[in-house]
Amino acid sequence: MSKKKVFDDPTQQLFKPRGRILFFKYFVLLFFVILGVRFWYLQVVSHEHYVKAAEMNRIREIPIPAPRGTILDREGHVLVDSTPTYSMMLYQEDMTNAEDTLNMLISRVGLDRNTLIKMINAPGAKTRPIVIKTNANSKDRAWVEAHEFEHPELKIELQPQRRYPLGEVLAHVVGYVGEIGEEQLRDPDYSEYCRSGDIIGQAGIEQSYNKILMGKEGYRRILVDSRGRVLQQLEEIP
Repeated sequence: MSKKKVFDDPTQQLFKPRGRILFFKYFVLLFFVILGVRFWYLQVVSHEHYVKAAEMNRIREIPIPAPRGTILDREGHVLVDSTPTYSMMLYQEDMTNAEDTLNMLISRVGLDRNTLIKMINAPGAKTRPIVIKTNANSKDRAWVEAHEFEHPELKIELQPQRRYPLGEVLAHVVGYVGEIGEEQLRDPDYSEYCRSGDIIGQAGIEQSYNKILMGKEGYRRILVDSRGRVLQQLEEIP
């Protein structure tokens, strides 16, 4: 008995490739619908959020340290006051290569690597400038200005520095100031109004009346470019 070959229905043969084509069309259509919804979300719903984020990346608040209060004797003679001096400041958010910055500061300023790393990793150091060197001389200022493009993270700024006209004569009475320590930051007497990097009284009158003498720091808002270079000062509140 001979076997008869059975063929599939021609309409079914035609339907299979058409079905695949339709499936592909629907898949492509769905892809573009999802893409369109996402584009609409970014352009309409999240537009304001991203605009504000971009503005915040360009507008920066720089703290202005309050000049520490003057200490007088009963006759009005100055025992302690503050005088503005140039300081070399490091802005971590403008660093493009941390290793290059470290090596440059080691060779230029003379600080050792461990000291620099400790300063950079200190609590709050990423949100405020770090004082790398006080009493920056004319050579320091000229060097920073000449290398502004290569190292936008470095700035020279005026900072108040304590001055003791009588030297060590009344040192045991007026005391001295220094950067706040980690243990002091955990002390409620300091933590409510001090931050990492603040200069506080460490002994004598400087310590006893520290909160009054510190005052309240101000700030200035500046507009910077993508490399952190100042374009415009927007506002200053001393």
